[in-house]
Amino acid sequence: DMYAKGMTKGPRKTVMAVRKFSDEGDEYVPPEIAKTEEEVALVKGILRKQILFGHLTSDVIDRCILAMQKVEYVEGDEPCVQGVEGDHLFVLLEGEASVIKNSEIVATKSASTDPIFGELELMYDHPCVATIRISSPTAT
Repeated sequence: DMYAKGMTKGPRKTVMAVRKFSDEGDEYVPPEIAKTEEEVALVKGILRKQILFGHLTSDVIDRCILAMQKVEYVEGDEPCVQGVEGDHLFVLLEGEASVIKNSEIVATKSASTDPIFGELELMYDHPCVATIRISSPTAT
């Protein structure tokens, strides 16, 4: 059960997007971080299978991918900690991670099995519903 304290399995709160502006009032322009064609294809394939991204056009997904930054983790790192505010979407391309809820491992994530985490915190502006701990020697 991946629900945070206070979240129920009933109707969800409204999800909405807010147009971002810089401190100067200009419209937000996302960063463009260089990636190989292979990396773009891999991430696009993963995002296309996710309900959050599945309905988006290829152009919009490409812009999302360009804004993503590659981060390398080692065993024991915790990109998400249960109860702490989360503000990133993670796509696990290599390695494995344990999903820990209330100190108990409840699932495992890998590139081939459920590689995305952090989406609930972004969509619902809610603290992390579980801790994600890297369980392989390295992960990207």
